[in-house]
This record gives sequence, structure tokens and C-alpha cells, in this order.
Amino acid sequence: MSGARGPAVLVVLAVLAVLAGCAGGVRHTTTARTPQDMLRLSLAAERAVLGFDPRPLRGRLAWVEVAGLEDLVERSFLRSAMRDHLAWHDVPAARTRAEADVLVEVRAAALGPYEAEFKIGLPPLPVPVVPESFTNVITPDLSYGYEIKDGWAALEVFVLDARTGERVLGAPRLWGRAHQGLRQDVWPDDDDVARDD
Repeated sequence: MSGARGPAVLVVLAVLAVLAGCAGGVRHTTTARTPQDMLRLSLAAERAVLGFDPRPLRGRLAWVEVAGLEDLVERSFLRSAMRDHLAWHDVPAARTRAEADVLVEVRAAALGPYEAEFKIGLPPLPVPVVPESFTNVITPDLSYGYEIKDGWAALEVFVLDARTGERVLGAPRLWGRAHQGLRQDVWPDDDDVARDD
């Protein structure tokens, strides 16, 4: 009986090893970027926008333009976030560029992710089940450390008179950061931003 059990045990171990290997390759998303990636960048952009003080523009029709970022999905979000921020401060959006009183130009010095990790210990390692076979068992992760995933935005905003082209308002560089790590702040529960009127 013990002789018959040996091959059966090997077959069971091989099946378990194959299943473990399959589980390690599952995708977490079907899009080019994960929702967390998108949230980090859009939230960083929005936080940078909230640093702009548009109160001197109250009552004037504004047209918002974003310089650069043509290859980023967040470009449209950034423009919309600025229009929303202006509206909160009684700076209405012009329906067309021609009817605007002021042109608000937003340019990004940076809008992108930052990732870093520090770990010590033993990472998951493949261990062959049967010598000279292609089936492996993956050991548990015995490493410890931390992982940082941030979204950073650095924006510059200046405002021109739509008719004369003169500069009427500017702002120092505006910074925004969204963090995902030990203390995650990309989720709605932690993202209640107060607006000053």
C-alpha cells in the first residue's frame, strides 16, 4: 500500500503547486493603470488646484486652458478641477474663449507617480516539488519593510486679461500629493477637503 501512495502524493503535490503558481499571476485590473494609480494622480492634481486663490477674479468670466500633458488622461480632469474651483469662488466659466474676461492658464511642472520600497528578509522563492521537473511550490513571503506609492503634482497658474493679454494674477508653485501606504489617503473617507469662501 505504501508503495502505491508515493505516486499519488506526488500527483497531489504537483496539482497544488500548479494551482499556487496560477494564483501568483492573477491580474488586479484589466485597464492599463489600476484605480489606485488613477486616484493618486487625479487627487494630487486636485489638491494642487485647491492651493490657487481666485478671489481677485470674482464675477469675471474665465476660460481655463491647460498647457502640456497631452499624453495624460488627467489633463481633462485637471482642467475640470480648476473650473470647479473657480466656480466655488464665484468666478463663472465662459462658454467660449471669445466671451471670456480672463484666461486662466495652468501648466504642470510635474504630474506623475512616485514609488519606492524597502524590504529585508526572504522574498517568495520557487522550490521544486520533484527533482528535474518544471513544477514548483512558492515559499511564503518572509520579508518585512514598507512600500510607498505617491502621486505628485506641481502646477503653475497665471491669469491674463482676455482682451489686452496683460497678466492680472499669478501664483507661486502649487503642490499636491496623494499617498497610498501605511496611512492611505486616496479613499473618500479621508478625503474631505474644506473649501474657503
